[in-house]
Amino acid sequence: MCIRDRFYGAFGCDLETDSYRGEIGDGRFGLSRADMDLFFRWYLPPDGRSADPRAAPIKGRLELLRRAFVLACGLDPLRDDSRQLGGALARSGVSYVYRELATANHGFLALSGDVELARATLRSAAAHLRDALGG
Repeated sequence: MCIRDRFYGAFGCDLETDSYRGEIGDGRFGLSRADMDLFFRWYLPPDGRSADPRAAPIKGRLELLRRAFVLACGLDPLRDDSRQLGGALARSGVSYVYRELATANHGFLALSGDVELARATLRSAAAHLRDALGG
């Protein structure tokens, strides 16, 4: 699995956020609300939701994190999960960088061979990781 597959997190299990509803969640930009509903049903209890932080990291003990880099894509049904995670990190006192790319969709980093925005985003994330590791 490539590092780019670790971006675009599903940090909660709420399919009723603005980014899941309407145009962003209908699948026209790739990932859809229906896709996520199916994934949740495959992996979570029968009701498709979970309070377990392994399934919904936003419900975990975020204060144990040292720092975080959160990337959100404006055209991704998971966008609001990232926004909510940023708020939860702030409330937990965790140092974090939040970056939202208004015109990017879920999976755009897979195009890093052809799309400068994807390459620049990976460089930015790598710089934050280097800084976090003291390099």
